[in-house]
Amino acid sequence: ALDQDAKAVRIANYIAGPSNCIAASKYFSICCISECNEIIGNIEAIIQGPAAEPEILLHAVANISSRFVDAPRKLEASLVDKLETIADKHDGLVPLHGRLFAQWLFFAFPNECPYPHIVQDSVVLTSNYWLNRKSSEMFATPEISAPPANSTAPIWSDEEVLPLVDAPVKAAKRVADFTHYILLVAPIALVSRIAWDMAKSAWEAATMRRLEKQAFGGLAPAASGTTSAALSPVARAGAAPRGFSV
Repeated sequence: ALDQDAKAVRIANYIAGPSNCIAASKYFSICCISECNEIIGNIEAIIQGPAAEPEILLHAVANISSRFVDAPRKLEASLVDKLETIADKHDGLVPLHGRLFAQWLFFAFPNECPYPHIVQDSVVLTSNYWLNRKSSEMFATPEISAPPANSTAPIWSDEEVLPLVDAPVKAAKRVADFTHYILLVAPIALVSRIAWDMAKSAWEAATMRRLEKQAFGGLAPAASGTTSAALSPVARAGAAPRGFSV
């Protein structure tokens, strides 16, 4: 927040910075209310999407007022050019939650929106990182010093960071690729399921026949014709041996 060369403090960065939070935990931080959040909320309510064309954003921002900005207003030509440059990097759309748009809002609302610094380690975004730091370690680097009046060139950085969303076009492409994959796999899965059901039914029928054969295969069939019953006593008495006559 402190610019050593200009001997000035960026108010928005100081108020919204983690060094100005009075308490924090792994789940929340107690910090000052950022006026830029209200501006972003108004933009999100108008756009109702993760990205928008630069023309729509220019019209929306030109009609948003704050404590320090009256609306409607005409945006500077440099702001219009920068927003179109951001859109060119994302196939004609400007991501609302990217670093470049946050940087653009800093120039559109310098007293409300903080400048989005490029950090090498996300730990610097926590309040604990700043608790035991010396004042000499809290200076802004020369490349992000305060800009001259009516100019965005000196501290403008083209480095983009999308912490929440990817470019909408890339996300749509992933959805299309996934849908194409499902359409290719679904018929194969259906045919495989039918073949599995048929094979399962055939195996169950063969198993049933084998069990029936094992259960009834040991029983001999009944003999036809004369039975093995014993002769009656009359039949035995009437039967004379050969060679004798009665």
